[in-house]
Amino acid sequence: MKKQKVDILRILLPSVQHAQRPYLALYYHAQRWHPVPGDSSWESLAQHYAPKRLQLGLHPQDFAITQLTLPPLPAAKLTAAVREQVALLSLQDTQTLSITHSPPVGPHVTLSWTPLSTLQHWAQLLAQYRFKSLLFYPVCAFLPDDMTQTPMGDIDTWSVLRPQEHNGVIVPPLPSATQAEIRAHIETHYPQLTPFQWLPRRQYDTWTGKAWSWHFPLHKAQHKAYTYYPALLLWGTIISAIWLSSVHLYAQQLSQSGQTLKRQMSQAVQAAYPQLSVVLNPLQQVRQMQAAAPSALTPPPANYPQLIQSVAPLLDPLQAQIQSLHYKNGTLRLRLRPAAGLKQSYLQTLQQQAQEQGLQLHDDNTELTIRAAPSLPASEGQP
Repeated sequence: MKKQKVDILRILLPSVQHAQRPYLALYYHAQRWHPVPGDSSWESLAQHYAPKRLQLGLHPQDFAITQLTLPPLPAAKLTAAVREQVALLSLQDTQTLSITHSPPVGPHVTLSWTPLSTLQHWAQLLAQYRFKSLLFYPVCAFLPDDMTQTPMGDIDTWSVLRPQEHNGVIVPPLPSATQAEIRAHIETHYPQLTPFQWLPRRQYDTWTGKAWSWHFPLHKAQHKAYTYYPALLLWGTIISAIWLSSVHLYAQQLSQSGQTLKRQMSQAVQAAYPQLSVVLNPLQQVRQMQAAAPSALTPPPANYPQLIQSVAPLLDPLQAQIQSLHYKNGTLRLRLRPAAGLKQSYLQTLQQQAQEQGLQLHDDNTELTIRAAPSLPASEGQP
């Protein structure tokens, strides 16, 4: 069978955790968009279409996106600042992530990230069907960009919005909520997105917007070294004086932006999942709740909520120093950033505070280990 040559084949991907057939597919040919008729399985798409470009929209569960305010920066420094922000927000090693960001729009920059393993999974699957020229996007990039109201589409139980040309927002699912309840939730917690227009579900023309010029890189970012020539030394002296006077202000602005964003994310997660008494990593906890939702056979460890609730006051001053945290078998491990350098006196204070909370805290320079202190036998507590 002869394949139809098209300019763009656009596919909305399912969640990588439930990877089956595409959620929706459409193609661009002869200056207009068309729905893919009939079967849209991978086999059928590979058999009938030969696209020049393949645009793939990641499922909202598989990426994070936000908008920050940053000062004017050269391209190389902007990329470095974005990576530092992602490291702070995701609490993950950025070498394991694919990170992309928009061009600055005034002081605003939209940044998004996804695990490299997610892109590699799809790349391997599509290679089986001999698809080439893969471009991965946050799915919000496919919503219309020429509407007077903010367009909103939904994929499964996730809400996706495109408030500006280079900005997108994803709203986590609200279990068992009606459309009216979802609308009220967005109007209350995301007032900057109103008014918005709810577009039809599974309609191809809901996803015919002009895609962003920026997308997820499929490989790790390469950090290049830059050489400064002698002719720039004079200017460097002047710039250094300005930079020294503004670096502390810039760092403070970045910290405040990160804290504000994390607080907003935490509020949104707590609104969606009231059973979470403490929110430390909103994105990770939402994924855990989503993963746990389909099965009632695997409840979380009984001591996990109590341990997290006890540890939360100790972690608040350390947020900027924590690189990642893991829980297993009643033990919480906090991996510190390489340059954390916590003083011994501060660690002793932490250990004393932990002991007062009924916890044991151990330090091995790069990692803090916290677990519930073993209770003493009743005979040992008697004088």
